[in-house]
Amino acid sequence: MADKKQPRSILTEEDYTSTLSHIITRDYYPSIYSLRRDDAILEARGRGDIASAVSIRRAARRDELERERESAEEEHEEQHATSSSVETSIVPAHYRENGRVRKRPRPLKHESITGFHARVTSEDNAEFESNQERESREREENMGLIFEASADKAGRLMIQSGVDMNKNMGEYRDEQPSSIARALLGCGTPLGLAS
Repeated sequence: MADKKQPRSILTEEDYTSTLSHIITRDYYPSIYSLRRDDAILEARGRGDIASAVSIRRAARRDELERERESAEEEHEEQHATSSSVETSIVPAHYRENGRVRKRPRPLKHESITGFHARVTSEDNAEFESNQERESREREENMGLIFEASADKAGRLMIQSGVDMNKNMGEYRDEQPSSIARALLGCGTPLGLAS
């Protein structure tokens, strides 16, 4: 059975970008924290401010201990947050790990990039997706005759003549379905011809 698509939560742009930045930094640039610390210490020493350099080093140590504590908590939660008794075919892939299923979702900042994108989207992305779906529905409604058409053995578009043209297209009452389709598409080329 295929994964059922879960609706994604919508985050504000600020929350979305800050959480995603945290995940990218943690997963792909783990040394950036020490690089920033070293840069700040060297800048303070360059100014001759040794007290600032010491306080920056202490603050960096506290931050590093906090990151290590969060990592240990995450590992501990991972061990207790999974269960192998749930039917895995009905659970979305981002909740499955090594054949085991999570009992509850992990906090967003602990997700992988794939898991993050599967669970949330930003306000702008949600609006874009809804506009795309609306435009697709409108296009299918406007070109319903084309979408209902079938292809022959050679792959050419064959529009069925069983469509009641009198209801929808009063001005094309006496026309053939293929000429109606050409008129809808705004082209004079027969649809069955390969280019």
